[in-house]
Amino acid sequence: MGVEQVLLMLLAACAVMPAKDPLLNICMDAKHHKTTPGPEGLLYKQCAPWKDNACCTANTSSEVHKDQSSLYNFNWNHCGVMPPKCKRHFIQDTCLYECSPNLGPWIEQVDSSWRRERILHVPLCKEDCEEWWEDCKDAVTCKDNWHKGWNWATDVPWSTMWLSNSSSSSSHTFILTGIPGLDAAHIWLSVPFTCIYTASLMGNCMILLVIKSDPSLHEPMYQLLSMLAMTDLGLSLSTAPTVMSVFWANCREISFDACFAQVYFVHSFSFMESSVLLAMAFDRYVAICYPLRYTSILTSARIGKIGLAALCRCLFGVLPSLFLLRRLPFCRSHVLSHTYCLHQDLIKLVCADITFNSMYGLAVAILIVVLDPLLILLSYIRIFCHHPPNGAFTKTHVSSQPRTSPGLQTQPLDNSFIYIRFYIAEIT
Repeated sequence: MGVEQVLLMLLAACAVMPAKDPLLNICMDAKHHKTTPGPEGLLYKQCAPWKDNACCTANTSSEVHKDQSSLYNFNWNHCGVMPPKCKRHFIQDTCLYECSPNLGPWIEQVDSSWRRERILHVPLCKEDCEEWWEDCKDAVTCKDNWHKGWNWATDVPWSTMWLSNSSSSSSHTFILTGIPGLDAAHIWLSVPFTCIYTASLMGNCMILLVIKSDPSLHEPMYQLLSMLAMTDLGLSLSTAPTVMSVFWANCREISFDACFAQVYFVHSFSFMESSVLLAMAFDRYVAICYPLRYTSILTSARIGKIGLAALCRCLFGVLPSLFLLRRLPFCRSHVLSHTYCLHQDLIKLVCADITFNSMYGLAVAILIVVLDPLLILLSYIRIFCHHPPNGAFTKTHVSSQPRTSPGLQTQPLDNSFIYIRFYIAEIT
């Protein structure tokens, strides 16, 4: 009887033991999955729990953790920098999808060119969902529904592909960035930046006020200096609002129209400043090399024409490039690389042929950013050839120089620091 009891107990145990579930320990028929699960030995970071029996390879687990992954041509930072505490949940979710061999109950067939199966309605623990929400509630995305509608060829959602010439373009935004790696220090960096902007505004305003109030300064050299102060003032006012909003309030969004307006003013004032510096170099050349003809060559009327020519030069240099850029569709990441909008940043976000735009921008850069410093350098060469630096001005030149141009030997050297500072900033 003892043996019979043992046999009965074994039969009962077999009766209550479930049969092996055919939906477990299988891999999906998808793009990066293995055919059958098996040990991998070493999986990367958050995918490591599946290393003993995984549907993913070590290379797949490594790609999952990259911001710009080659798995799906997708960027976690497609709509601004995703905080690390939020990103880890999405990485964990992707590791589950790619590596878990126990998703069979939620696998369904799909008609797709790159996969035949997917998972849907996989249950999650309540505490995981709540933690996910807490970590990601302050992050941003440019997609309402991540389940569908992605344009995998450009790593962004179709819903964010907006034509710049459409009537709804003004409702879209770009994301500005601060200094990479120093997000936590932005509030401290805002103090010196604010001081620099304040000093720039006050200094330029004081220059304009002094030149306007003193009639003896209403001469070509100081008129050009007032133009330089106005362009510097305009450039500061064009960038200060967004820079301060990023550093002080961490407000990174800027509307489509506001971004294009900022691009226009930033580049216009930059080109205007280059034109004024070129005019100032010409002023020094005439004053030093042709002192007796200085007042007849550079009259107030001629200075006004120079200013008007510089304004038209900037107008016709910047506006066409903006019109060309505005007609193109923007469908890539909305994230810009500066605290203000620049043409070279925006053109990278276009998903169309930009050959003509790039060639036009290159032509403008050569005619202004390259040609201007070359002409300034040429004027300095002519000055030093006319008056070698190792010798003083001749007695004739000294006695015949106008009363308004003392210290002309050292002034070109002083101005050169202004030129170097400006054009290095333009290039960088």
